[in-house]
Amino acid sequence: MIYFYLPEERQVRKMPVKESRDQRVPFLFLLGKGNLKKDFSKIEWAADDKPFFQGNKVLYAYPKKNIDEFAKILMEFDPHVLQLQRITIFDIDGSKSEFVFTNIQENVGVNAQLFNFKIPANVEIVGSEIEVVHEK
Repeated sequence: MIYFYLPEERQVRKMPVKESRDQRVPFLFLLGKGNLKKDFSKIEWAADDKPFFQGNKVLYAYPKKNIDEFAKILMEFDPHVLQLQRITIFDIDGSKSEFVFTNIQENVGVNAQLFNFKIPANVEIVGSEIEVVHEK
């Protein structure tokens, strides 16, 4: 499940990962779960887009027709270590979201408890029916 906690609205939105648009975006590549051939119809060098980090390579990836949440994705990577360092998502409506990754540390080990989200008390819960655990 994915949880979006909106404290200012006193609301938690939740949905299965497979229903989230996040399933199709390149963040899965950070986890080793993405599949360029399966998720994208065309991949090309982004000749008109300069890399954020000098020496990096930049690609555009266009989603298959059954994935309509975004128009294209820019992926910038370090060609020496093949590490994804920037993602820009171009939405169909013309807006874009850019993420730049710095100080990347791999395989450092993280406590699994960090991923156990406890829904705060007195918030509205919007989304799929699942067992709800409130924070105390």
